[in-house]
Amino acid sequence: MIAGIHGDEPQARQLAIQWLNRLQKINSPSNFWRVIPELNPDGSELKTRTNANSVDLNRNFPTKDWDEVALQHWKNQQKSHPRRFPGKSGGSETETQCAIAHIDNFKPDLVISIHTPYGVFDFDGPHHKKIATKLLSWKRLGTFPGSLGRYLWDERNIPVLTIELRLDSLQKHSSEFVILQDHFSDLID
Repeated sequence: MIAGIHGDEPQARQLAIQWLNRLQKINSPSNFWRVIPELNPDGSELKTRTNANSVDLNRNFPTKDWDEVALQHWKNQQKSHPRRFPGKSGGSETETQCAIAHIDNFKPDLVISIHTPYGVFDFDGPHHKKIATKLLSWKRLGTFPGSLGRYLWDERNIPVLTIELRLDSLQKHSSEFVILQDHFSDLID
């Protein structure tokens, strides 16, 4: 689980910490989790989407198309918006390198990425798996050059479930979250 990719999404970090606390109470030797509740501590401190180098970490993963299209996509599609700057090169940021090292070391079967504010499950998978979006009621917000979804699912076949919380999700639905955690715990045990 990776949260806090964007420093201005404190709800994502809060959910990851709640999840981590819950996982510590579950005794399940058949399941192993690695939780990164805060990938972007500088952005969190600065309350910005980007890190201290003004790089959007979710556009900095070294995808196969990064060199060819990332900066061009940022300039043309994103109108050089500073909140979406992908960096000077793919994987250039320490935080991105840290995430990649965790992924390479842990070798996950699934990655859960937590963000805000859209209130949807974002289907990051390859386009040929459109049936999953119908079965799971996921939306496709899209992957981008350098995004975690493209880096892991499109290129490495590691599924990514991106949870896009609404800004008020944890305040309004914390009791439902505990019930949901208990339900998943029963499935895991």
